[in-house]
Amino acid sequence: MNSLICDENKADALYLKDLLKYEFFLDIKLENKNGIELGIQIKEEFPNLHIILTSAFKEYLENGYKTKADRFFVKPIQESLFKTEMKQLLLSYNKKEPVFYDPNVSNVRIPYKNIMYIEYMDRYTYIDLNNHKVLKTKYKMYEWLELLKNLYFAQSYKSILINLNYVNEIKKKDVVLEDGFLLPLSKHFHKSFEQKWVDFIMH
Repeated sequence: MNSLICDENKADALYLKDLLKYEFFLDIKLENKNGIELGIQIKEEFPNLHIILTSAFKEYLENGYKTKADRFFVKPIQESLFKTEMKQLLLSYNKKEPVFYDPNVSNVRIPYKNIMYIEYMDRYTYIDLNNHKVLKTKYKMYEWLELLKNLYFAQSYKSILINLNYVNEIKKKDVVLEDGFLLPLSKHFHKSFEQKWVDFIMH
């Protein structure tokens, strides 16, 4: 894996076209930008990018969670600590992540964890991703159910399949996602959906 460093003199690194190939070392205090705000902006556009925050000011790191960073380092960084943490981080990156790939749908592999929900409508299914993009497919709902049966997805409605990672709350007739978006929850699927969500949280 390659590393891209954005410190107080290199904010322009954001504009590299192949940014998705990198892990991104981001200093919180930049010359012309706030590192936290920049990290949020980067993560929204490139949700698969690994961000590692650094700062000489420990108190700044308290807001680092907003960037969904993988690690936080306080400068000066101890070499032994850096090597240990980065080794663990790289091992976690290398774990095989299940992905969906169909060149008729997208020219890039899509990690299933990045799919918020799938909806069947007018003979097509639509993949709603966590970067707010929507992909149209000719897959039927039963095909998605077969593909995702061993993963963290559950059916809330006849035409809707939801990634449990993004569920924030279950109401009587709705599933509330982390961003506040509501998806319908039918009486028929309520019990099974709720049970799968509870099992997912517990394990």
